[in-house]
Amino acid sequence: MAYITVADLRLYLRANAQTPLPSGDDDLLAVAITDAMAFIADHTGRVFEATADTTRLFTLDDVLGAKLTFDTDLATTPTEVLNGDGGSIPANAYRLEPLNHRPAYALLLKASHGYAWAGEEIQVTGRWAYSVEAPAGIQRICKRLAVYFYRQRGTNTDLDRPIMTADGTILTPARIPMDAADELRIFRRRTL
Repeated sequence: MAYITVADLRLYLRANAQTPLPSGDDDLLAVAITDAMAFIADHTGRVFEATADTTRLFTLDDVLGAKLTFDTDLATTPTEVLNGDGGSIPANAYRLEPLNHRPAYALLLKASHGYAWAGEEIQVTGRWAYSVEAPAGIQRICKRLAVYFYRQRGTNTDLDRPIMTADGTILTPARIPMDAADELRIFRRRTL
């Protein structure tokens, strides 16, 4: 799972480059993408893409009345909800919050169906992320940050702006691109 591919980053770099990109840098580009994704996760408290279902465990400490509050985003309707007593809870017996919007942050049992949370561990299986595929805004931010991290490999300056050396090499500043940092603010996960 990656928000962008090495080919995406290579194309983006080529479009913004004045000199050709070395052909053997794919491993470095992949590391730069991984670093950018980690930076995004650290600064938003979110994962933005889930390519497969996983199961998360919750306890009764995560329950307030009929509401099970998640500690992360749920991108889709769960494929399975198992109560702590081992019983399955059907999809028509609960609703996700917020209603009609994803990602979800909680699951609320409907009083009309007679289910109640019980047992030690509640299991919810689904796509645990902001969305199934990273939104375009996150892909754009990931490209900007990956370029920054890729160019950092040869930088040892503490200045806040790029410097071009006599041979045309661009030395990237020690600060991340401010436009990317500003855009990340809108994607931060709010805690309840």
